[in-house]
Amino acid sequence: MAYEFERFDYIGGSYTPKISVRANGSLGFSQGALRRFGLWDGDWFAHLYFDRKNQVIGIEPSTTGGTGKAHLVKKKIQVKDGGQTVNAYVAAKSFFDFYGIDYTETHSYPAKRDEHTKMIIVKLNPADPTPASANVQGEGGAPA
Repeated sequence: MAYEFERFDYIGGSYTPKISVRANGSLGFSQGALRRFGLWDGDWFAHLYFDRKNQVIGIEPSTTGGTGKAHLVKKKIQVKDGGQTVNAYVAAKSFFDFYGIDYTETHSYPAKRDEHTKMIIVKLNPADPTPASANVQGEGGAPA
């Protein structure tokens, strides 16, 4: 049997897509989310949606700005080991306030892409949201 191996060179990178509701009123995107949803490169915007009944945030990425769309800010940050990480977020305080979404503490949630709508889906009531203190700082590595 012949194997079709792929070489993996991105040791130390994050590939788990998470979105954080941050205490500063922003929605944070993990490096894994940037990679998984194709947002690493280029200039991106996001239209935000909310399902009140199911407590789910929908994020519709777009390469064009416009009315109601938030800019996805990506800032490169040097980490202690000399590598770089990216702090990526959209301003969402007014969105949180409008829908009554609690952002007094930062929490991270798993994120998935809905293949039908192409939206990034964030369920605010999963069995176990991750508190910010459990998040790993300084995620590095090259994008996939």
